[in-house]
This record gives sequence, C-alpha cells and structure tokens, in this order.
Amino acid sequence: MSIIDIVPTVLEAVGLPQDELLPGYSLRGELSAERVVGASKFSLYAHIQMPYKVRGYDGRASAVYNLVEDPQELTPITDSELSRELERDIRLKFEAELSAHPGFGAPPIPAEEEKQEMRDHLDALGYAGGEDSE
Repeated sequence: MSIIDIVPTVLEAVGLPQDELLPGYSLRGELSAERVVGASKFSLYAHIQMPYKVRGYDGRASAVYNLVEDPQELTPITDSELSRELERDIRLKFEAELSAHPGFGAPPIPAEEEKQEMRDHLDALGYAGGEDSE
C-alpha cells in the first residue's frame, strides 16, 4: 500500500514474525492480483492492481496502463470505457484496503486534541504528574 508496508517488509527480510496488530503487508515477492497498492504526492496519485496502474491528478484519473504489456508506461489504454471501469474498480479496492486499517489515510488529529491525548496517556502511565503535581 505505502509507507505502512516498510516494517512488515523489513521484518520478513530479516526473518522475524509480524505482529498481527501491525498494519501493512510485506512487499517481498510477487504482487498478488488481488492486492492494490497506492502512492501519492501532493495532488498526484497512482494505484496499482496488477497488471494495471492508474495515474491521476487532483482525484481524477488521467491514464491507465497495462504494466505487463507496457512496463515503461508509454501507451495508456485508449478504450475509454475499459479505462473508466478499471479506474473505478481499482479505486474502490484501494479505498477498501485503506478502510481495513483504521486511522491510516484519515485526516490528522488537530494539534490541541493530539496534545491532550498525549497528556492523558502520559498521565495514565504516571509520567505527566497528574493533578497532584505543580
């Protein structure tokens, strides 16, 4: 999927088990046809479900490629109906993949709420001093 796959990949590479609560999947080996991975930077994005890759900008698909037939992504699929269908299916599967990992891809917590949440955690562990400290 993205950066959450780094730890599972490293754990597998060094032969250590992955904690079942840890999100993400190892990227070692072949990418399964069921798996959808994605990447984004600013308003650019890409979703891959082998053998297809959808590239887009600002939430709109701009091109769909068959990575087996066109690994250098020089010639997008020109059948507009097929492109729309692939883009929709891959996007829906990617969104389902994201929703399987609560919190990932969610909007960030506002800073003040995050600070309070951290204080609460530290309090519960006895590090923040609680109400008795000055």
